[in-house]
Amino acid sequence: MRGNTPRHLILSCQQLNKTQHPGKLLDGQVSEVAMEIGQKVRVRRLRDRVPQDVVKKLGATGVISQYKVVDGKGIGLLVQFEDKYSTWFFEDELETIG
Repeated sequence: MRGNTPRHLILSCQQLNKTQHPGKLLDGQVSEVAMEIGQKVRVRRLRDRVPQDVVKKLGATGVISQYKVVDGKGIGLLVQFEDKYSTWFFEDELETIG
């Protein structure tokens, strides 16, 4: 959806990353989510079919590095793992740890 994401959502997501404010975009408005940039998380489930390199991360831990517009309305969480691999997840695919 990269080419179809409305400009106001891209700008809102960029602003979220600058302020590290935890939020989810719904119709261009920010509402609270439980996870924040810098928080350590574990991949607890995968919602969709994904490539094998992402499947291997099931149960792995990483750190939330930024927010990402994922469907034109919501925010995904970009997670970086110890091996420097990073990819995004929906909030319900992750659980916070320690």
